[in-house]
Amino acid sequence: MVRPGQVVSALCRQLNPHVLPALVMDALQILEEIGCVQSVFLPPAPRTDLFSRTSRTGNVAPECKVDSVWAVDVPVDSPLRFASFMEAVQGYCQQSDAGASQ
Repeated sequence: MVRPGQVVSALCRQLNPHVLPALVMDALQILEEIGCVQSVFLPPAPRTDLFSRTSRTGNVAPECKVDSVWAVDVPVDSPLRFASFMEAVQGYCQQSDAGASQ
């Protein structure tokens, strides 16, 4: 929530010494499945020069393409979704612990 619209490659580079990029990708996939983040695929910016026309493309690609930039957006209700997910996980763990002890 600190940096909405963070590019995934920059996030992987930032966390790389401590968390491997594959683990970051897995965590983002899990967070997307529970609704805490949304993937946004942006088309690459067109090359410009001194005499090119200005373009105002604000299109968001619905799916990933080879040259798309993958960014992550955080909805406002993400903390509530994450808290309810963690509560459900805690309840599941308590039930499994109670079933194992009987």
